Amino acid sequence: MIKFRLLLGILFSVITINAQSFQGKVVYKSIALDKERYLNQLADFSISPSKKAELQESISILERMFENSYELIFNKSLSKFKKKAKIGSDGKEDISAMSSTIYKDFDKHIYYEDKEIVGDNFLICDSLPKYDWKVSTEVKKIGKYTCSKANFTNSIIRYKRIPSPNGGFETKPETEVISGEAWYAAEIPVSNGPDRFHGLPGLILEVTYNQGKSKMICTEIEINNDQKQKIELPTDKKAISEEQYWKEKDM
Repeated sequence: MIKFRLLLGILFSVITINAQSFQGKVVYKSIALDKERYLNQLADFSISPSKKAELQESISILERMFENSYELIFNKSLSKFKKKAKIGSDGKEDISAMSSTIYKDFDKHIYYEDKEIVGDNFLICDSLPKYDWKVSTEVKKIGKYTCSKANFTNSIIRYKRIPSPNGGFETKPETEVISGEAWYAAEIPVSNGPDRFHGLPGLILEVTYNQGKSKMICTEIEINNDQKQKIELPTDKKAISEEQYWKEKDM
């Protein structure tokens, strides 16, 4: 165990040196894993027409809400993660009621989330989450990259809206332990990944989370070490903590 931790420490030291020259763009596709369960039920010829229509509607909702493409732009110290525009069957851009852009600042160990919900704009700034990664010896190919598997647990604070003794509602923090798995490519020595995920000795190309209901997998990678990826943090706006966001959202 001591040797393994020492090896992991050496890998992170190598990443710190090599990541100076690594920058680029990654496209991820999000997948709603519940969709597979519905598709399997559709394959059952004994189900009624009404049940079949219900399953097809559920699949359609999952595809609209949870199956999207995202772009991660990164350089040695900053990254920007945003959903790509989705074009509908009519050729027009599908405008979502909620949009979010996540910035990571690894020098300061913080993240920003620029979030818009039904016309209201919020800028959240908080500490980067810490993941307890357990790296295994299991490997698989994602595209041309050999990726290693790592499982994670993370204690997060969920802010829930509950009835207040004085009437109305109030926001209360609750600690929740989440878990999942990721596959990372040590060939790309960037300790980053989609959404808020980070902290492995290589770029995360696939991650399963949300109690196994959601997955993000890399579909495109472009490493460009010659042209600097310029990322501007949204520091021109007033930022609030995640706790403040949930309190203000309920007002």
